[in-house]
Amino acid sequence: MKKYYIGLIIIGLVTLGLTGFTVFQASSAKQDTHTSQRAQDISAKLNNFVATNGVPESLADANIKDVPSTITYTKKDTDKYEFCVTYKHAGSDYDSVGLTQILTGSLQGQLYGDGGYDNYPSADNSSYTPSSLYLPYTHKAGKTCQTVQTYNYYDQYNKPSNDPYGPICDGGLCGSAGTSQVFNANDTERKADINALHGQVEAYYAQNGYYPTLANLNDSAWRSTNMKGLDKEALRDPKGTGYVLTAAATKNSYSYAVSDSANKPCDNKTGNECTFYTLAATLDNGSLYTKISLN
Repeated sequence: MKKYYIGLIIIGLVTLGLTGFTVFQASSAKQDTHTSQRAQDISAKLNNFVATNGVPESLADANIKDVPSTITYTKKDTDKYEFCVTYKHAGSDYDSVGLTQILTGSLQGQLYGDGGYDNYPSADNSSYTPSSLYLPYTHKAGKTCQTVQTYNYYDQYNKPSNDPYGPICDGGLCGSAGTSQVFNANDTERKADINALHGQVEAYYAQNGYYPTLANLNDSAWRSTNMKGLDKEALRDPKGTGYVLTAAATKNSYSYAVSDSANKPCDNKTGNECTFYTLAATLDNGSLYTKISLN
């Protein structure tokens, strides 16, 4: 009888331990999700700011607030900075975290440990330094930093006429110094906004199994509940005046064309889930910059 009670106590302790471990891991996964969403949003804002103002002394100087302790920024030079993100677990931002994933976290680390940031140009694994900040959607556990070497657009587009190396014009479109500078800044902002929206929409799919409707994304109350990491400025074209996405690509506004598996309108009611989308921005030269659904 004594052995029986001892066995029950051991089982109880093991169960309690597993419960505590599961709760801890779930909390860590929630923190990683928040970190990822904020990192994507911050990177879009930072790219926009740098394109027109240069490298800021701090994120606060770029009017970026609510930065979690898992994200750090350091200005290295007048045209260079370092951006670091720390995750508790290796994984993908598209993973929906459940009990199986939580209890096999070590396996997930093996699966993702050699991908994502490990293969992306950064300060700690490559001599190549990117000119703008881009965060891939897979990550390894721990802290990873990316060094960004920006271009000084003002200097590039305001070189004297006898400079043998300038001015540099994007896509062969040269105008006045001011026009060229705005051209690059506008398109950089558009691409950053579309990338930010793309990341948020895919993160929503990972949690729900379907994409939001156009009406969802245009509803500020819905966004505040379902996409807490999305800055509303990501919905506005730099030459636009509103924060509303359109169903079809149009100048000076972003579009979000979403449909079901049969390419028909969807409302996310049973049997009519949104499973495909195209996000688009019209660049200053008239071409489209697009992102499509990954699932």
